[in-house]
Amino acid sequence: AIRSGVYRKGDRLPSVRDLVAHFGVSSKVPVAAFKILSEEGLVEAVPNRGCVVRELRTPVWKGHVCIVSAADFSFSTAILVSRIRNALSAAGFLFTEVVVQRLEGGRLDMGTLDYVLEQPLDFAVILDKSRQLASRIEKAGVPFVSAANDEALFSMCRCVYAYDMETVYRKFAAHCRKRKDKRALCVVKRPGESEKLQAALGKAGVMTEEWCLYPRRQGRGRLEILRRSAFNAFEARLVEGKEWLPDVICFSDDYLAAGAMAALCAHGVRFPEDVRIATVVNIGNVPVF
Repeated sequence: AIRSGVYRKGDRLPSVRDLVAHFGVSSKVPVAAFKILSEEGLVEAVPNRGCVVRELRTPVWKGHVCIVSAADFSFSTAILVSRIRNALSAAGFLFTEVVVQRLEGGRLDMGTLDYVLEQPLDFAVILDKSRQLASRIEKAGVPFVSAANDEALFSMCRCVYAYDMETVYRKFAAHCRKRKDKRALCVVKRPGESEKLQAALGKAGVMTEEWCLYPRRQGRGRLEILRRSAFNAFEARLVEGKEWLPDVICFSDDYLAAGAMAALCAHGVRFPEDVRIATVVNIGNVPVF
């Protein structure tokens, strides 16, 4: 709040007693926080006044933005949140991050989000496709952007964002054309998942085949299940030999790739001498081959 301009030079921060009452924590928490702020040179203790903000080159205060994500977010989401936070702070916005826990049955624990929505809030960014989150923020009357693709249902939704995977596929296909690849194997979790990738590779003159390894619904431990399923499938196929290996194997998930590469390595397959590996990493957030 200090760095984004909510508190300016000479402003007095809330007292320890006020913070204890507001956040429901012990007095040790705000005391420790004030110590850190002082060590960072953001505040100074003034007799009879408390902690006062020192002179800083802070931007003009512009508003409060909340970034909402689910607890099972990927590493790339954490990177994205960090970049958004830095950009908002530099532009003069206060940044609050809310991580929503998923409960049994697909429900979401909205407790922390509801608390934040009770505070003055100018905008929200939802890093999830959940309609539950969009509905809760809509009810609070806060404008937002979301990954959900049904913005027509929400009057407060200002835009919907989505990653252009077709562009990613075209760039990858161009890379394969440059390397003069002839055959590609597309390994996916669900049938038809590589349809657009195969279309892009086909236009680049690359023959493709789809191999679906895990068509069932994923449950708990799904990431390890994906890795194990890929390892077992490739292990069984490699027992028959290596002649079937294409120029490049494309995976729709990096956990599938990890399991398959373990089996390939165990059979002496080398990368990229024998076969090249391509995988989409964290397709829901940052699609990168």
